[in-house]
Amino acid sequence: MEMKQPLSFEEQLNHLIDDKLLRIRNRKNAIKILRCENYYRLSGYWKFFLDENDKFDKNMCFEHIYDIYKFDRFLRSQIIEIITDVEIYFKTQLAYFLGIKYGPLSYMNIGNFRLGVEKDHTSFLNSVEDFKAKNKNNPIIKHHNLNYSGDIPIWALVELLSFGSVSKLYTMLTTKDKKAFVRDAYANIGHNQLDSAIHAITALPNSP
Repeated sequence: MEMKQPLSFEEQLNHLIDDKLLRIRNRKNAIKILRCENYYRLSGYWKFFLDENDKFDKNMCFEHIYDIYKFDRFLRSQIIEIITDVEIYFKTQLAYFLGIKYGPLSYMNIGNFRLGVEKDHTSFLNSVEDFKAKNKNNPIIKHHNLNYSGDIPIWALVELLSFGSVSKLYTMLTTKDKKAFVRDAYANIGHNQLDSAIHAITALPNSP
């Protein structure tokens, strides 16, 4: 299949009007929107309003689709803000729990985790080393390379790794430690509920 050729902003709008029969209330403003928002990004929203012939319903207009896009972007920003708070709290509590109970390098000792997670634990440690190797100029990594032979304590490590990576430590905990962690860090939930919440957060898409 031949690759599509690029269109100017004006041509993009004309394509929507002439080929897809989309109504435009304000052409000048529509061009302004296309200059600021990627046509391809917006197409992810208007595809739901196209019929089997790839045409828009006669009652649909460009501005209405853009309003939906703006609302979705606002909603995502609110969700991301809430999730960020949840992630920071989780990282803080897990680092505290592991650090206090097992020491600063608690994550390195397979004996601190349940049986049967040897491969997962090795994979986690390899991902840490890979991250350190690729981010040698990171201030935290530089500091610990210079002063601690590259070893990074758990409370610093959680600031470097993604929520998904840190949550893997939690999944490797023994049931006894999970229960103790949840009892200390969270109210009115069990470790199974926290397991489900973590799975849901890590499964969320990062982009439209």
